[in-house]
Amino acid sequence: MTQKTKKQPPVFLSPKGRTEWLKCFKADTKFDIDGVFGGKLIIDNNDATDLMKELDVLFEKAIDAAVEETGKTRDKIRTTDPYEVNQETGDVSLKFKLKAKVTTKSGDVFSQKPIVVDAKRQPITKEIPLWNGSLVRVGYQVIPYYTSLAGAGLSLRMKSVQILEAIEGANEATTIFSEEDGYSFDPDAAVANMQDESEEVGEFADDIPF
Repeated sequence: MTQKTKKQPPVFLSPKGRTEWLKCFKADTKFDIDGVFGGKLIIDNNDATDLMKELDVLFEKAIDAAVEETGKTRDKIRTTDPYEVNQETGDVSLKFKLKAKVTTKSGDVFSQKPIVVDAKRQPITKEIPLWNGSLVRVGYQVIPYYTSLAGAGLSLRMKSVQILEAIEGANEATTIFSEEDGYSFDPDAAVANMQDESEEVGEFADDIPF
């Protein structure tokens, strides 16, 4: 008997957007021991119009499928919107995810991770710091779902990431500050002061109780 290969959903390409806690190199195990890749992509409202229309169509189809499966009327189907719109800026937020380990219905287990490339489409094989605000595009599959608890919706499965601009190395807690006139840290002076203090402490070493 020939085993049929399940047809994979098409891969869509997102507009350029800014990352928010995007994990594409190392899976996050905070809420899932097997690990999950993903995060949010914030897209300018002017670039998101076509995307929202496409997702709206697929979202309606997911609700229709849930109605057919359950026999419920549309108003009785709980739904989760496939994207969020910032009421102040109009920017659109998408949430992507990809399970690092998958168990099939037949019991087979396989691992997966998104493909990551640079602006020239060259694979990035080594993890680099990717802080919030980095500019990327995401290749993703749209997976409709329905469960009695979650209701009907769309899962955006992150298959690939193109890094166009990587923000790396800065501590985000300091990005709220602007430059001001005033104290300026001098690492050379700090080292010299530490050496002077060390010599002073040495003179009274017997008085230190540890």
